[in-house]
Amino acid sequence: MPPTDFGLRWYGVFTPCAGRCAISVYNGSYVKDGMYQIFTEGHPPHTWDYDDDYIVAGAASKRILSLWDMFHIEPEIGIARRYGQQHVTEVWAAAYLRFDGFPWNKYLYTSIAVSTGVNYADKITEREEARGGEAGGDRLLHFLAPEITFALPDYQNIQLMFRFHHRSGAYGFISDTDGGAHYGSVGLRVWF
Repeated sequence: MPPTDFGLRWYGVFTPCAGRCAISVYNGSYVKDGMYQIFTEGHPPHTWDYDDDYIVAGAASKRILSLWDMFHIEPEIGIARRYGQQHVTEVWAAAYLRFDGFPWNKYLYTSIAVSTGVNYADKITEREEARGGEAGGDRLLHFLAPEITFALPDYQNIQLMFRFHHRSGAYGFISDTDGGAHYGSVGLRVWF
């Protein structure tokens, strides 16, 4: 679809993929640090306090809307399994806002994205109850997973992905739970 006068392209949800669908897989380690501490104090990933608890995840997404060919809306569904200290299965549905209009993309294709959605866990662990504060844990929480991706310019459809997989009460919007589980992760995304 050609862009409108405002640079808007609507691709639709149930249209053929044509390079706008993606499958992602990633694996990561539990992060003990709070999300607020990490992002407001600017702690880089190599300084985070990791634990011997892990997550493996897979997700499917589709780009349905673009603005000026640099801002994109991408719904995503996913499933993950925690292993190590926690044994929990999570599922989520979210929408990502992605930006890929960086001036260096002809040398290293880069995108950044942030999501909002819901995440459901099949059980609540003692670790999530402790992080949840007085409210304890909750199976249904907010899903927020900021990420950055990199790819070679000639192979933009194969991307290295760094994602902060996070679930929490969203300051009371979804739940009174203060926190949930979050993981620093690395993975691969393939667009088709």
